[in-house]
Amino acid sequence: MNERSEAIILHALRHSDTSTIVHAYTRQRGHITFVINGGTSSRRSSRSSVRRLMTRPLSLVEVDYALSGKRELLHASDVRSLHSFETIDSSPERSAMALFLSELLYRTLRFPNGDEPLFDYLRSALLALDDPKTAMGNFHLVFLMRYIAALGLSPHTDSYSSGALFDMEEGSYVAARTPYATLLPTDESAALYALRSITFEDSTSVRFPSELKQRLIRSLIEYLRIHLGNFPPLQSLDVIYTLFA
Repeated sequence: MNERSEAIILHALRHSDTSTIVHAYTRQRGHITFVINGGTSSRRSSRSSVRRLMTRPLSLVEVDYALSGKRELLHASDVRSLHSFETIDSSPERSAMALFLSELLYRTLRFPNGDEPLFDYLRSALLALDDPKTAMGNFHLVFLMRYIAALGLSPHTDSYSSGALFDMEEGSYVAARTPYATLLPTDESAALYALRSITFEDSTSVRFPSELKQRLIRSLIEYLRIHLGNFPPLQSLDVIYTLFA
């Protein structure tokens, strides 16, 4: 059975001179892995343009693929671009952010079922990243906070009060330290609470010291590890520290 879906390219690996293995997150099927022949594009797409789509992180595409029983590796017959990124490609800061997001999503988006609200959030975030009016200073923090919420892992903030500590395993605030709990320090806990209502449009409304921002992004990634399962260290994180401290 053939199927067509919107997709976000997460990772690609050249399989041979004529084919590429691609990991993508799709609206209908969630995470899929497919192989595409570099020469099987439609008349509107040359072989080189398909290859660019496959190797460019976070390309928004429409992909046609064949479903075949329980096979994990699907065969894609065509891939078409749904959006041409301009600002991301021309801005070193936005390109670096795109590399970080693609690595993060490749490591954490392993769900085999579709989630349309999650897909829609990711699509809107990528369009915001490509919008030259979107400020970049806190983009990674806002993205992570809203990604966590889209995954259904949103921290419970009702119990927050000044001086409360965030319990990473329980996903809620506590008034005092408890044995064996993984707690964020007071300043990170307060920053996490402040992030809950910040959007991409007003991401500069709150300013965090550079050192706090670095600790906060490490903690948000660790929160994902705790609740999704372990994944390898993100190689692009050092670049984010350097550019967005």
